[in-house]
Amino acid sequence: MSSQTPRNPPQKMIIILVMFVIISLNFLIWLANKDPQKILTKPSEGIPIQQYSLSSEQKQSSNKINHPIVESSARFQTNQISPEEDLEILIAVLDTYRREYGGNPIGENEEIFASLRGENQNNLRYFSDEIPGLQASGVVADRWGTPWRFHAISGTQMEITSAGPDQTFGTTDDIGTADVRRNE
Repeated sequence: MSSQTPRNPPQKMIIILVMFVIISLNFLIWLANKDPQKILTKPSEGIPIQQYSLSSEQKQSSNKINHPIVESSARFQTNQISPEEDLEILIAVLDTYRREYGGNPIGENEEIFASLRGENQNNLRYFSDEIPGLQASGVVADRWGTPWRFHAISGTQMEITSAGPDQTFGTTDDIGTADVRRNE
């Protein structure tokens, strides 16, 4: 007569929990090893979630991938919209960038716009290289020729200002916002 000691319920729960953790970790490892050319993005301002990747032509000509928001940002600083809408586009683009990277792009005007034009860890473009106001130095000026001013308040907050038609910062015609974080 052999006597077997039955497993008590807490041991079964521990075994089930350990198995669940192992399966979950395997799933996360599988996700982390997916094709790095494919990026799943979060929606921004009505842009649907979609998966996209480089075509063979893009791979040969460029290592940058256009984010879906590029279509909306193409209206930036055009006659189709108002200067206030230019600011709204910058807000939407920076909101999208923050959600994907966990914080603001770093630097002055030229570094920030370089990040938004695809010089970031995923080579993801939020603006095309044909931004109105893009100067040879990489600085992007507002529609009146004065560089946009960016002031990081924190890692996730940024003040953006255009000097406005008089091209002088600190006057009543400036267009700006103290905090471009929305929808968080």
